[in-house]
Amino acid sequence: MTRLLWCTLPLLLFLPSITTAQPQILASFNASDSPWLPTQNKRLISPSRTFTAGFLPSPTSSGSFIFSIFYTSFNNTVVWSSAPVSSSSSLSISPSGVLSLNNTSWTVPSTSPPNPQLTLSDSGDLTFANWSSFKFPTDTILPEQIIPPTGKTLVNGNFSLVNATSLVFGPNDSYWSFTNSVALLNLTSGGSLMFQDGSSLIAADVDAPNRLRRLTLGPDGNLKVYSAAPGSGNWTVVWRAIQERCTIHGTCGTGMICATIDGYDDFNCLCPPGFDRDSDGQSCRRRIPLTPADDKFLRLDFVSFADGATPLSDPSALNFEGCRSYCARNASCVAFGYKFSGSQSCMLNTRLVNGYWSPATELATFLRVSRRESATSNFTGMSTMLETTCPVRIRLPVPRSDSNSTTWNLAIICSLFAVELLAGDRPEARPSMGKVAKMLEGLVEITEPGRPTIFYLNEEE
Repeated sequence: MTRLLWCTLPLLLFLPSITTAQPQILASFNASDSPWLPTQNKRLISPSRTFTAGFLPSPTSSGSFIFSIFYTSFNNTVVWSSAPVSSSSSLSISPSGVLSLNNTSWTVPSTSPPNPQLTLSDSGDLTFANWSSFKFPTDTILPEQIIPPTGKTLVNGNFSLVNATSLVFGPNDSYWSFTNSVALLNLTSGGSLMFQDGSSLIAADVDAPNRLRRLTLGPDGNLKVYSAAPGSGNWTVVWRAIQERCTIHGTCGTGMICATIDGYDDFNCLCPPGFDRDSDGQSCRRRIPLTPADDKFLRLDFVSFADGATPLSDPSALNFEGCRSYCARNASCVAFGYKFSGSQSCMLNTRLVNGYWSPATELATFLRVSRRESATSNFTGMSTMLETTCPVRIRLPVPRSDSNSTTWNLAIICSLFAVELLAGDRPEARPSMGKVAKMLEGLVEITEPGRPTIFYLNEEE
């Protein structure tokens, strides 16, 4: 019997070390509960237990803690947080009624009667006397929370929502705004985004019952509405401000091109031809330095560095050749962009920032490189040249009486498109509708047009 007890005793001694202690649950926090240390397993719970407040390990600072509000059933989904503090810090309420978190500037004097308390509501609002966490959001807005209309409304790393209207990278690099720059008012419990002028945007699951929702500025710089069924453990994005990740500034470094592969989060940061990754791996630098009168342009289809560009308004440089010549004559021009849409849009780049690839740009960027550069462009997709052999006779077959009229209509549309394409960006070259009708009847021969301006290109110049 003695031997059996001796063998069992070591096992009993180890049991506490493998048993997870239950947290101490608080309905409120007051002076008598002070101090609250980060290492203490305490939790402040809302009445319905939807939200919890307490110390969590900092995700960005090893050995530090953040006092946070989070969804109880989503322990990693923080909706409000303090600055990181050390393990020796504490949350406390002084006898005179001042709430403070050591090692931070968070100090809240009380203007309420004696014995003020820190409480957490079912809406996720942490309150102490007249102070409310809803008035000082970090990166998340909860349903029915009124959004501060001025200043940095939300902040996540280098990204911020400013004046409840614009997404900004760094100090002042704005890359997206709500329509007409109308300030956002709040997120409703039903999943609508309400604005100061009474307009609204709706999420994909608007008015779906029994949903937890939040509006969050993520570390990727995008503003999203998330929705989840309580207890599901999964958040679903039901609205996002920006559909193309690569258009968010700061996604890739200086000189890089962001290229989407498959889906919002699947992208690569690539160096353009003639460039290599810098030693930090976060930017690209030119392989061969530029020298005067020893350069050429490489064409990058559907690539835009428009955020480092200036639109050119000089009428003499509005066609492609004029745009190219204007850049070639300016030593500060490192690239130029041209829109092949007939709009004669010329953009001059003095720096290569926030580059991205997307067919939606309708733009080709012509990158200035050394003439000794042997790299070729791997960003292709547009027609390099339109070669037209003329004269061209357009004659439509007379449809049989039993033919489908759809085929005839399609042929007419294609013919009209051909006429428009040959005219290019010169309105005076477009024939009258009477002449077009004769072309379609085969009564008029189309004389050779000039080479369309929008397709004129020589990459080696």
